[in-house]
Amino acid sequence: MSDALERAKTHFRNLLNEASLIKIVVDEWDGLEIFFKPLDALKAKELDRVLAGESKANVEGMVEVLITRALDSDGRPLFKPVEKNEILRHVSPQVVIKTLSRMAEAADEMLSVDDVGKS
Repeated sequence: MSDALERAKTHFRNLLNEASLIKIVVDEWDGLEIFFKPLDALKAKELDRVLAGESKANVEGMVEVLITRALDSDGRPLFKPVEKNEILRHVSPQVVIKTLSRMAEAADEMLSVDDVGKS
């Protein structure tokens, strides 16, 4: 293995180990706590699913992003891919959109706090 690849892998491994889960609370879902990783701590396949869902720019894509990113406090998925159709049929799309917006805001706030800490 090349030195360059080893350095790149070490960097990513450190990033994954140091990344803290970010938490939001969805009041509409009886105070459900949703945890998620910052985008820079997602593995390639996870990031591909998020980017593919976001590029669809529709509710189905947003549900796919929610399924991919929403975790419990132990880092396990809250939703399963097989639940996508049920979410699309029986969950408020407005709350899904609001939840993803809040996740983005929380991640931005976390980034801002981290940036301040580094300077």
